[in-house]
Amino acid sequence: MPPIAFQILQCTDAAAIREIEHVQTLWSGYGSIKRYKLEGGKYPSVIVKHIQLPESGKHPRGWNTDLSHQRKIKSYAVESYWYEHYARLTGAAYKVPQLLHTEAKGSMRLLIMEDLNTLGFPKRLTPDTVSLAAAKNCLTWLVRFHARFMQVPPKGLWEMGTY
Repeated sequence: MPPIAFQILQCTDAAAIREIEHVQTLWSGYGSIKRYKLEGGKYPSVIVKHIQLPESGKHPRGWNTDLSHQRKIKSYAVESYWYEHYARLTGAAYKVPQLLHTEAKGSMRLLIMEDLNTLGFPKRLTPDTVSLAAAKNCLTWLVRFHARFMQVPPKGLWEMGTY
């Protein structure tokens, strides 16, 4: 059994696991996001972000610089920190996936998170299918989400702005 599958089973108390979807490849090939179906345990499925940082910022098309590579490394560390320390502060009104497990070993980062599909959010809108009302709902959610953290000191996060 691959180590990631073992970690997923361990943190979810599931009895069996199966990869069911490659959600997306991360920017510049720095890893992937996948959905795994689970049997038994606490969750029917999870989302796993597996980040594999290259030793240097080499991009297949030559787009990466060392500065770009360092920004990506910091971005993934900040993201992990946010899910670890801030996601639980959002509450039901600003639902985000809760972090179930995180790990960093060498150039590998792993985030195992709730699958929002199983929590009642399976729909994905595209530019062709989004209505004005849906766009307004999305913007309202974003405004409230950001307002929730306006007076919260950004410890461990980006000091200004975001990547």
